[in-house]
Amino acid sequence: MTKTTSKLLSDLKHMDSYEDFNQANSAELVVPDVIKLLLDLAKSNGLTKAELVQATGLERTFAYHLLSGEENHVP
Repeated sequence: MTKTTSKLLSDLKHMDSYEDFNQANSAELVVPDVIKLLLDLAKSNGLTKAELVQATGLERTFAYHLLSGEENHVP
């Protein structure tokens, strides 16, 4: 079942704690793979990985590490 953002917000407001909300809605709270989404978006817009890296303005090696999954700064 997919809940709307409005329904999730309503659930959150009516729960006693975030832990209760998280437990009741854990299936709805999926964190997307941002790198995969970025690569898919670039591909759908006809950008190569090299063009994407250049567009980020990041240092080239670091950007390639991020895109390959070698760098992960998510806690």
